[in-house]
Amino acid sequence: MDLPEFRQMFEASEPERIAYSIAHGARSAVRALESHATFGIDLGEASAQANQTRTPLDGTDVDDALSFLKSRRERRSGTFSPANVGLEISAEPDEQGEQQIGYDVAAWEAALVAAHEAGVIALGEEDEYRSLGDSGAVARGDRLASLLDNGLPFAIVDPLDGSNQAAGMGQRSGWAACSMVKLPGMPHPAVAVLLGDGRGFVAADDRVWMAESSHPDRPPIFYSLDVDRSKRGLRRGHYVVPAAKRSTLERAYAIMKSDLSIEYISPLGGNPGILAAMYGAAAPAAMQPEAYAWDHMAALVLAHGGFPVIRAHDDTPLGAQSLSELLLTDMIAGRRTETLYMGRTLDDARKLRDADILSKEVSSEE
Repeated sequence: MDLPEFRQMFEASEPERIAYSIAHGARSAVRALESHATFGIDLGEASAQANQTRTPLDGTDVDDALSFLKSRRERRSGTFSPANVGLEISAEPDEQGEQQIGYDVAAWEAALVAAHEAGVIALGEEDEYRSLGDSGAVARGDRLASLLDNGLPFAIVDPLDGSNQAAGMGQRSGWAACSMVKLPGMPHPAVAVLLGDGRGFVAADDRVWMAESSHPDRPPIFYSLDVDRSKRGLRRGHYVVPAAKRSTLERAYAIMKSDLSIEYISPLGGNPGILAAMYGAAAPAAMQPEAYAWDHMAALVLAHGGFPVIRAHDDTPLGAQSLSELLLTDMIAGRRTETLYMGRTLDDARKLRDADILSKEVSSEE
C-alpha cells in the first residue's frame, strides 16, 4: 500500500512555518504547566540545567553559546513564566462571564515570543484589547485594517482554545493552540491548530497536513490528509454540538429535540473538538456558534481539506479563500462571524444547520 505524501516542516511555506511555530510555542507552554501541576516538574528549569552541560570545543561553539544565553532570558520568561503561573485562576471574569485562567496568559506570552521572533504582529483572544469588551473588538479591527492596508505581516492567535478542558478537566484532545498567519505578498493566510494530545494540523493552498507528534525534540513528519468523506465512524453518528456549559447545553438539547435522528453529540466543540471528531473520528457534521475569527480556525482547516462549510442562510460551501476573507472582514468590523456548519457531505452540514434553525424557531414560539 502506498503511503500518503509527507514532508518535513522546513519544506512548508513561510506562513505555514510561522503559524506552526506560534501554535507550537503556546501549546508547549500549556504542556509545561500541565507537567508542573501533575509532577511538580518545571520543564523550563530542566531544559536550562541540561543545556549547561554543553562544552564548547572551538570559537564557533562559544559564539553559539553566547547567542543562546542572550535569547534564553526572554524566551524562558515568556514561554514558561513563574512556576505558579497557570496554577491559580484570576478573580476577574472575562466578557463571556468565565474566569480567565492563568494557562491562557502563559500560552499567550509564549505565542508572542514566537510571533516576535518571526517578525509578525499577533492579535487574538488574549491580546491587549481583551479587557475592553466590544470597544476592544472595534479597536482590534481598526488595527487589523491598518496592518492589511500597510502590507504588514500579522497572526490571528487563540493560544489556548479550551481552557476549561485543559485546566479544569485535563482533557488533552479537548484543547488546542491555534494560529492563522498572513504575510505580505502571499495571497492567502496559512492556519495551524495543535491539539493538546500532540496532533498538529497545518493548512494552506487547499491542502491539510497532519503530524502525530509535536514534541519539541522530535521534528514531526507531516502527512497530507486526503480523507474519504463517504466513510463514517460509528453507525450512530456523533454530531459536534458544543454543550460544555448551561447556555450551550440548552442549545444542544433543543437541536436534538428538533431532529430526533440526531441522537448522539460530542459536547466538547470548538477548534479542538471539531478537528478531533471530523478528521480523527469521522463525525458526520459539526457546528461552531457565532464567534470571533480565532474560534473558526477548525472550519478554515476543514475548508482547505474539501469539507463543505456553510452559513445559516446560504447553501453554497465556503472555500478556504472565501472563508478567510469572511473571517478577516468580520474581525475588521469588530464583530463575531456567524455560526458555521460543516459536514462530511453538504447534506450532513445542511441537516445540522436545519436542526439548529428549527430549534431557534421552536424556542421563540414557546
